[in-house]
Amino acid sequence: MDIGVSLPMRSYSRRELASFARAAEDGPFASVTVGERVAYDNHDAMGALCVLGGMTERVKLVTGVLVLPIHEPAMLAKECATLDVLSEGRLVLGLGVGPREPDFVATSNEWQSRGRRFEEQLAYMKRIWRGEEPVAGCEPVGPTPVQQGGPEIIIGGFVDVALERAGRLADGLRSFDFAPDVAIHQERIAVVQRSWDRAGRAGKPRIIASTYFALGPDARGVYEAGMRAYYGYEAELERNALGPTALTSATAITDAIKRFEDSGIDEMVFATAHQLGPESWQRLGDVVGSMGSS
Repeated sequence: MDIGVSLPMRSYSRRELASFARAAEDGPFASVTVGERVAYDNHDAMGALCVLGGMTERVKLVTGVLVLPIHEPAMLAKECATLDVLSEGRLVLGLGVGPREPDFVATSNEWQSRGRRFEEQLAYMKRIWRGEEPVAGCEPVGPTPVQQGGPEIIIGGFVDVALERAGRLADGLRSFDFAPDVAIHQERIAVVQRSWDRAGRAGKPRIIASTYFALGPDARGVYEAGMRAYYGYEAELERNALGPTALTSATAITDAIKRFEDSGIDEMVFATAHQLGPESWQRLGDVVGSMGSS
């Protein structure tokens, strides 16, 4: 099973981002994820990934996840193809319909029709990556991605309609939960697999499972402060985030990795609690390295 890391959802200096890049590249990690928010104090995901791509040579560059309905699809397809070319095929495109209405308000996009628009936009982008005319009579949009047909598409979702969409339209699922509980992800995976099979698709979907972690001095306190800062706007989310099973010790992390690997999940991504910096990835790398993982 691969191990990935996800940047904290905040802004950071170029120097701090470079330190994160070194910690990822030098550590036992397969990927670096950058999430997307608009109405929030954080960096643009594609911009941050472009900088990370220039600072690394090995790790996959993952969006986790882009809110597709707030983007213009031709320009996003071009941006993705550009990053895929310049990173030599390392882009993994995580996409979702988006859970936060303020991001739609800020970008003047309609909230109610986002699911329908998502599917139309994804089909449009795939045509561009195949080198086809995006619309009749229009010249193709380049560049041609390194990955044939475009980057790997991973849909992030929790509800059945999103899980079913992942099985029909994507290469896999990104499943998140605050609790490192394999059973929660397995229920979602079953929905994706049924949709995948109904569509007559060969092989199997790639499954990425993600949860938060914190390591270091007062790890539990740092974790709780980060969860309150980011999820405190909604009482139920905050309660879920502050559950007792949070990964705030080396033992809890190694136990979780073993459970997820035994379940057949392809990659486990550790999302970095809000206040933590690059040293958190170094600590996580030491824990993973002690298990002989790669």
